[in-house]
Amino acid sequence: MSRWLEGEAGRFTQVKDKGKAAAAKMLVATSQAWREAYGEFPLPKPTGKTETLQAEPRTEQAPVDDLRLRTYELLSMVREPSAEEEDALKGRGIVFLPADKRTYAQVVAGDSSHFWNDELTYANGESALRTYSLPIATKVGLNPTELAIPGSFNQPMQSELKMIEARSQALQQEFPDARAIMLPVTAYAQADYAYKKETGQVLLPNFFARGLDMLSWGISAFAGRPDPWLQFCVSECRDDFGDDFVCAVPAVVFVKNQELAS
Repeated sequence: MSRWLEGEAGRFTQVKDKGKAAAAKMLVATSQAWREAYGEFPLPKPTGKTETLQAEPRTEQAPVDDLRLRTYELLSMVREPSAEEEDALKGRGIVFLPADKRTYAQVVAGDSSHFWNDELTYANGESALRTYSLPIATKVGLNPTELAIPGSFNQPMQSELKMIEARSQALQQEFPDARAIMLPVTAYAQADYAYKKETGQVLLPNFFARGLDMLSWGISAFAGRPDPWLQFCVSECRDDFGDDFVCAVPAVVFVKNQELAS
């Protein structure tokens, strides 16, 4: 085989392209050195038989339950709670706050004093924060005294979504049309703003809620503040890692048709 290589490479030493000619000379020299050191090595001879490659049998895999995608789909089915539903959950400490069809950037632009310095510049620089808005205006229910799910700090996004889903399943036993979900950051921001307007206190005082928003591949948004005296802001972290100050904050919404949204 080394002689064949030398023959083929030798043809290219005659071409006008100096780069190809130099590479061919190097190949010839390498082949000759190999033959002098180890002797000739033959090319494999054809056997005349044709082997048929058989594909390995396919195994059916269970469909992946994409809780994030399912939550986005559910947001197009929400409705406002009835007075009876709202009163029943208020008795359990849940406050319903408005969330309309504005993007996060639009919410910040509405009253920049509630938000971190240069937050509007940051929001306009991230496509997801600049373009996504809730498909339907609604009310979202949060418990100001029990916002974070215990054990949800420093957890990856999928674990936090599963924790919220467990809350949702329990809630549906009593309120079939109710769902506990993770919100996009625009909804957390609007709820925080409305709660402060109503009570004078911020909703997310000293931690951050993981949001549904993906700012880029593998990077999710979170929303809140590190201290009650600071303004609201959005930041980012990897979705497959947690953070000491980022947790799962479930919000209660009601759906129009429980069979479609289950």
